Amino acid sequence: MYMKEKKLAVIWPGIGYHKEKPLLYYATKMLQNKEFEVIHIEYHDMPQKIKGDASMMEKAAMLACSQTEEQLRDVAFIDYDEILFVGKSIGTIALSKYAKDHKIQAKQIWYTPLEATFSFAQKDTLAFIGDADPWSDVHAIKEMAKEKGIKLYSYTDGNHSLETEDVKQNLRILQDVMEKTELFLDIHCEGAIGRISRMEAIYNEIAKKLENHEKMDDAKIKIQELEDYYTSDLWKADFALDEEGKLPTDLPRGVLSEDGIYNLLERVKSN
Repeated sequence: MYMKEKKLAVIWPGIGYHKEKPLLYYATKMLQNKEFEVIHIEYHDMPQKIKGDASMMEKAAMLACSQTEEQLRDVAFIDYDEILFVGKSIGTIALSKYAKDHKIQAKQIWYTPLEATFSFAQKDTLAFIGDADPWSDVHAIKEMAKEKGIKLYSYTDGNHSLETEDVKQNLRILQDVMEKTELFLDIHCEGAIGRISRMEAIYNEIAKKLENHEKMDDAKIKIQELEDYYTSDLWKADFALDEEGKLPTDLPRGVLSEDGIYNLLERVKSN
């Protein structure tokens, strides 16, 4: 049998948006449920009044970066099969710079990034922004995300905390952000073995529904997840691992059959 993969998530807060705030609180719970080891970065002696002050913003970013170096000095990233960096606001600058400086191929999730974050952007990143975010030039953020190939979701009237004046709308936004976060985790952060196993289960579930002529309405999310996987670089990488004989011999992997998964998705479309 294959060994369980080790997964690490490091979470960077914003200034004033700590780990107990909704986005980071629920992201942490989700990661723990998915068996990630979680490390929380904590800032100290940070300037508080930085909005609109470029020099103070730069100072805060430098402090966040230096404190990140201190707190992660003894972490052996090489021991982990999957690494995820999650950040809020100024934390997205610190995490993306840290990943680039240390050449760590971590998947990244940015909650309301700042323009400077994109200076260190890399692939396999998911981002969220509010259209009414007063801390960022939202139009510039959207353009930079498009240029860097980063998937960015925006929310109408959302502020820097992805909140509006409508409490119920805030709950809907939070749920949507967490659902998109979970989908990203499931596709990008499981490691090849866990990812292939879960996709195999989804593949078999959908195939069974088709055979039994069941309605597919309750499987839309899973169908989309399977299609996203099949059209991603991850599927190509998993296929290559199989071709090179690097997957466990007892691992079910019919999902890596190119014709099989293509034909299944075509059957779903015509169903």
